[in-house]
Amino acid sequence: YRGYGCTDSTYAYLSKSLSSVLFLTISNLMFLPAIILATYRHLYIEALIYFFNMFFSTFYHACDQDINKLCIFKYDGLQLSDFIGSYASFVITLITMAIIPRSIKAFLFMLGVLTCIVINSRDRFDHLQFICLISITFIFTILTWVS
Repeated sequence: YRGYGCTDSTYAYLSKSLSSVLFLTISNLMFLPAIILATYRHLYIEALIYFFNMFFSTFYHACDQDINKLCIFKYDGLQLSDFIGSYASFVITLITMAIIPRSIKAFLFMLGVLTCIVINSRDRFDHLQFICLISITFIFTILTWVS
C-alpha cells in the first residue's frame, strides 16, 4: 500500500499483506515483558498504559486490512485508541524515569494522558505536536536527574 493514508492498493499483494498484518499484530507481544516488569515493580499505571497500547495496537492493525478484517469496533475508534496508547506509552515511560515523588508523577501521568487525547483529537497525523510533547517530557526528566 502507498499514499499518505496507505489507501493506494495498486501494488498490494495478498501474501505480503498477510505477513505484514501478522508481523504488526504479533510484534505487540513485545509489550508483555514491560507489562510484567511494571506489574512486578508495582507500577500498575504504567502496566495499564502498556497493556492498553498493546491491545488496541493489535486490533487496530488487524482491522486495518481489506481482506481478513478483525474489527472489535469502529476503525476510527481503534485508530484513535492506538495513537493515544502509543503517545501515552512514551510520556508515561519518561515521567516514570523522572526523579520526583510518586504523587507528582500521578498528576503528571494524568496531564500527559489528557494531553495525548487532546493532541490526537486535534490531528492524529501531526507529528510535530507529538515531537514537542515528547521533547518537553524528555527535557523535564533530564532536569530532574540533574537537580
